[in-house]
Amino acid sequence: MRIRSKETRIIKNLKKIFSNKKTIELVNALTRVRKLGYYSYVGREIGYDPYKLSKIVGRFYNNNIEFTAVIDYSKIGLDILLVFVEKHIVKFHELPFIEWIKSYGLTKDIFGTYIQYYIPFEYSKELVHSILEELKKKVDQKHVYYYYFDTNIRRQPKLTLNIDRHPLITGYNFNKLKEMMEIFMENKYVIKTSTTEHSKPHDIIDLMLIKEFEKNAFTTIYDLADKLSIPVRILNRHLNNHVLRFSLIKGIYMKTGIFVRYFGDPLVIIVKAKNYNLYRALILLFENLENLIGISYSVNSNEEISRAKYVIQAIMFETLGRKDDIYYFLLSLLNDGYIEEIKTLRFILKSFRKFTIPYQNFLQEKRNWDLDTEKTHKLFKRRFIYKSPF
Repeated sequence: MRIRSKETRIIKNLKKIFSNKKTIELVNALTRVRKLGYYSYVGREIGYDPYKLSKIVGRFYNNNIEFTAVIDYSKIGLDILLVFVEKHIVKFHELPFIEWIKSYGLTKDIFGTYIQYYIPFEYSKELVHSILEELKKKVDQKHVYYYYFDTNIRRQPKLTLNIDRHPLITGYNFNKLKEMMEIFMENKYVIKTSTTEHSKPHDIIDLMLIKEFEKNAFTTIYDLADKLSIPVRILNRHLNNHVLRFSLIKGIYMKTGIFVRYFGDPLVIIVKAKNYNLYRALILLFENLENLIGISYSVNSNEEISRAKYVIQAIMFETLGRKDDIYYFLLSLLNDGYIEEIKTLRFILKSFRKFTIPYQNFLQEKRNWDLDTEKTHKLFKRRFIYKSPF
């Protein structure tokens, strides 16, 4: 197939950014990093000189490429609720429980409102019920679809010097997808879960640290001491004794802006499978696609919260020129009766908003999240804004 001029320009631009083998190896290695806070920590993890690392990261930022820390939400007691309100706009300021929102956006293809909430697993039934009750006061119940996920995994396309042969460019044809699916239907393949058990956060300062690492993975403890007005010794104690000790960090990834620039809006695919074996195989299939950037699903089904079993949310970039057959493949599964439902959504990017972990909803007194967010926000301001706690 002849590559069109627009695609040629995009490939050339990507090659300019990722033209150095060592740079590509570094970006891929960063996804395995589990320690942050100092360039020396990161350098030790990947066998890289800290000074050289800081210089390379600086060059990335000069090219508008930023980095985020991937957080294991289950280790701080959070699950995700996805609510899709079809055929209706719910304005952001009209949303219930704004203080728990993870992301919000209006969608095209299927017109509607997409909302993700952080949900403390200990209060999941109560909070989910309250959110849905409030939403159903604003829109007809039949337009509200909701899905509960206890496993949420971030991904990054693995970079290569041969970018023109990357699946982001070439896509996956129907026969390849079918072959992969048949392999994953075998029982010897298991789902890779981040964790099957939840943990409670240990301290609000831990949450403040990982929130800052989500914003900028290469921020240092010295930067944060100035920004948060908390002594370095206090931050070091929380970093080493809690954040790093309990493995809250699951890698350093490039923020998706670099991919949006060249591949357009991410595509959200919501798939509901009919049985567990197909559900498991679909998860494995999505996880092995190099254009995937995120996947959510549930390991432990809780029908008290959501009766929608075997639901997967996959977020990916469409391959350049939309060459892949993922739609055709999923529709064939739907037509053959293996899948009950498919929704494909794209965000209207100007409407999209994303939020880091809701650390101000943490109640220090009981070392846990609390639904009385008015109280927790007041206590946070009293401790960290109006007077020094140290």
